Amino acid sequence: FSKSNKQIQHSLFSTNKFKVIIDRFPGVNFFTQILVVPSINITDIKRPTNTMHDYPLPGDKVNYDALNLTFLLDEDLTGYIELKEWLESFQRFSGNLNNALSDICVIPLTNNSNYNKLQFKFRNSFPINISGFPLDVTDTQEQPLSIDCLFEFSTFEIIKTP
Repeated sequence: FSKSNKQIQHSLFSTNKFKVIIDRFPGVNFFTQILVVPSINITDIKRPTNTMHDYPLPGDKVNYDALNLTFLLDEDLTGYIELKEWLESFQRFSGNLNNALSDICVIPLTNNSNYNKLQFKFRNSFPINISGFPLDVTDTQEQPLSIDCLFEFSTFEIIKTP
């Protein structure tokens, strides 16, 4: 057992300061409002016993829920159109699948709005659902519209940067 003279600094993780970059669309600002980091679970294996209860053991597959992003829509619907065209491109897809997938990087910001030393990387992502949005002439308040988009991905990494 050794003692260290290092001071450990603990700041709370800020949930309302982050930047989302979709590699496929380097020039598009998606005005992300909400990002739900996916749930992670592992399958279990039931080991039979001589009692009425099977004994659960950890399985060998880790499963992730879809990545859920909520975006504000700009006047030109730029983000919506890009996502719509990307999703629709899969129905006429032929060729290398890697060209159709994209990494999504989430960069949390510190409480001082600096880049955090962590990044969430969702590799080989693709959209699986884009929510609809209402156009309503009875709505008297001008509020920005938002959409939800669900993404599947092959791997999820938390990367520490220097």
